[in-house]
Amino acid sequence: MTETKRPKFHQQVTQLATQVEQRLKWAVGANSSLPKVLNEFPELHNKCFHRLQSLSSLATALASVSSAILHCESFRMRTPEALAVDSTFIQFLRKRVEELHELNPIMQSQLAVHHQLISDVRSVLKSMAKCEMGDGSVSQYLEKHRQFSERCSSVVRRLTAKDYDFKKCLYDSL
Repeated sequence: MTETKRPKFHQQVTQLATQVEQRLKWAVGANSSLPKVLNEFPELHNKCFHRLQSLSSLATALASVSSAILHCESFRMRTPEALAVDSTFIQFLRKRVEELHELNPIMQSQLAVHHQLISDVRSVLKSMAKCEMGDGSVSQYLEKHRQFSERCSSVVRRLTAKDYDFKKCLYDSL
């Protein structure tokens, strides 16, 4: 869905939800089980609408990044055009890393909350891993989570440094 069609689509969804809610209000008198549905519908609609907006924004960002990557890949040769595209792409990445640097305090607090939540269930997960038979999915999860946590912590440490190295932060964390 293009960016110009998205607001119109959101408006149509909202209008349909309003119509459904109105019809539910009319039908409440005839059906005693509908008040519960009427009370739950707006909340469910809002959740779905926010999810739709979130997915729409994510799709737009993904399309933009994918387009940039595909464009960059099309210039793999060392021509002046390819070098210009490479430079533009590196500038784009540098700006994203700088934005991450600015968001670092938020990332640190979110990571701390995440670590606290995981610490509450870690002992249970470890016990499950000891008792599991078969595919070892709990053990695999624990290993993937450990790697994820180490990468996140590494990025946060590098972004916390006053003189962080853009290339090191970008390539070592991947």
